[in-house]
Amino acid sequence: PRSGFVAPPGYVLLSVDFSSQEIYVAAVLSKDEKILQVFLEPETLPLLDAQGNPLKDKDGKSIIYKNPLADLHTITTKDCCFPYLFKDAPIHEWVNIAKDESKISLKGDPRLYSKKLNFGIIYGQTAERMSELWHVKQEVTKQWLKQHQTTYHQYHSWAAEIGHLCEVRGWSRNVDGLIRWVAEDNAKAE
Repeated sequence: PRSGFVAPPGYVLLSVDFSSQEIYVAAVLSKDEKILQVFLEPETLPLLDAQGNPLKDKDGKSIIYKNPLADLHTITTKDCCFPYLFKDAPIHEWVNIAKDESKISLKGDPRLYSKKLNFGIIYGQTAERMSELWHVKQEVTKQWLKQHQTTYHQYHSWAAEIGHLCEVRGWSRNVDGLIRWVAEDNAKAE
């Protein structure tokens, strides 16, 4: 579909991935420390030996690995969806574990389901809807959601409070003052 969009002469089209910005905004608004910490972590870390010294490759350079603590979806995989995969695994292996399709019986890798869970929750999906969309048993999505609520409790408390306020008022307002009606009959009327 992207080939159907052509920039006029002298212009270019730019495609940008905002890298989980809606999750970041939700974390800031909810002050969820566990989610916010992910965005503060360095992208890479040096691999250390048992004494805490950086391991070197054959050329004497430090061995670097992708920091799993800087990836919310990997952390959610470990803490909410597939914690058993990470039992006794060293931290430098977590990213590979989270992306290993052979580790689970579902289609796709474990991290994919955690990513779907993180975004699904932000956009208000229920465990029932997740089960239907992802072809995962409802008992499983309910367990994932319950564990997500425990792991990221500050976010879920904030979301419940905001949801209740919008339900009571019948509308929400963004920072620019735009009102969105919550009740279906109000939305149609307006």
